[in-house]
Amino acid sequence: VTEWKEALASAGDRPVAALFSSSSDMGCRIIEPMFNRMSTAADFSDVEFVKVQLKPDDGLAMQIFDENGVAITSTPTFVFLLECLELRKWRFQGMDISKVAQRINRIITRDRLDDGPEDDVA
Repeated sequence: VTEWKEALASAGDRPVAALFSSSSDMGCRIIEPMFNRMSTAADFSDVEFVKVQLKPDDGLAMQIFDENGVAITSTPTFVFLLECLELRKWRFQGMDISKVAQRINRIITRDRLDDGPEDDVA
C-alpha cells in the first residue's frame, strides 16, 4: 500500500503503470523481472512504475484498493492511471509483456485513450 501511495503522489501528471502481483503465483515471478526492466528503459522514462505485492491474508490492503476503485481479482494484473484515475479500458491481466509495452506507449502519447487498446476491440 505504501508503494502505491508514494507512486501516485510522485507521478504528478505522468502516467502510472502498476503491476499487482503475488509471490505465490508463478506467472508473477516470471513477469516481474520484465516489468522491472521496463521501469528503467529510456523509452518509458516519463512513466511512474509501481509494483504491489499482494498477500492473500492482507485484507486491509485489498480493502484500501477496493475503496479507491482498483479491485484486483487475479494476478498478474496491470493497471494504468493518469492523474490518479485508472484507465479502466486499459487494464490487463496476463503474461504478455508486449501488450503491456504497447499500452504504455499509447498512454504516453495519449493516443485515443477513450477508445481503449485496439487488441480488445471485438
